[in-house]
Amino acid sequence: MFSRFQILATLMALTIATGASAQWMVYDVRIQPDEEASVNFNAYTGIYLIAPIEGGAATMVFATENVGRLYAVSRDAGRYFVAANAEKRRGVFSSIVIDGTVHAMYQASGALNSTVSYFVNGQRRATLVPLTMAGTFIASDSETGVVVPESADIGVVGHAALKASLRGDLTRILMDQRDQSQQNATKVISDLLEKYGYRPDTEPLAPQEPAEPTPVPPTETPANQDGTLFPPGSKEEMERSLR
Repeated sequence: MFSRFQILATLMALTIATGASAQWMVYDVRIQPDEEASVNFNAYTGIYLIAPIEGGAATMVFATENVGRLYAVSRDAGRYFVAANAEKRRGVFSSIVIDGTVHAMYQASGALNSTVSYFVNGQRRATLVPLTMAGTFIASDSETGVVVPESADIGVVGHAALKASLRGDLTRILMDQRDQSQQNATKVISDLLEKYGYRPDTEPLAPQEPAEPTPVPPTETPANQDGTLFPPGSKEEMERSLR
């Protein structure tokens, strides 16, 4: 059966970590598989997309809660850019993987409808970015050459919808960092995931009991119901933890 490691391992093999500095924004990307159109497909449940506000190479921090809370980092795994013509402009995230029999594509876009303000070398700037993005994740693996027992599962096709939301709270946390490198931005998000019970995703995985839900302090914000990795009601506590 297709494992999330197949795509992730390929992403890691095809990218090289850099120390690039920029102002970063964070999108919480939910992966919603189409079970009817998929066969032998086991993907992560979400991605934290760390993208430069002005465009460039983006880092994907994958996470899942299916077998406990796990995360994995793939730096420079895709690009964020703006596609524009005389009629419209859209922010776009795209990542394509081709390695042997494994093929995968992540693509999402959204209208530039939110302004993000930030400083570069002491100068204030403002850039339009998408508040939300929607798109598709598709994956396949013919598993040609793989020897399997008769009647065993073989071959993969996966379809999933991508729903991305700009996380203003996490974006502000990254803006407040003295070190504006991609490496530090990735570390900050990884550290927050570990703070909330996630651990690095490495094979082999031993079955374990589902993780206890993250405590949410009293707030007027309703309890989170959509599976996002950091409950909205806990953002103030996360921000305090980094000061």
